[in-house]
Amino acid sequence: MEVKVVERSLQIQVQEQEIVRRDRELEATVKKPAEAEVFRLTKIAEANKNKVWVVIDYTTVNVLWNMDVPRFGI
Repeated sequence: MEVKVVERSLQIQVQEQEIVRRDRELEATVKKPAEAEVFRLTKIAEANKNKVWVVIDYTTVNVLWNMDVPRFGI
């Protein structure tokens, strides 16, 4: 009876170690790459958002400049 308890205890330890190993593997192969991809896409989106504002700003300046309004000697 005592042998079975020891064997079961060792099986539980092995299973716990396997869970830790699988969690580390998941972290390395799925979670970290996904976080990196989210970071990359966020930076691209931020850059594109800023690019759009620059284009809008430039377009607005061109529209205002080409309007028939007094330019105060410019």
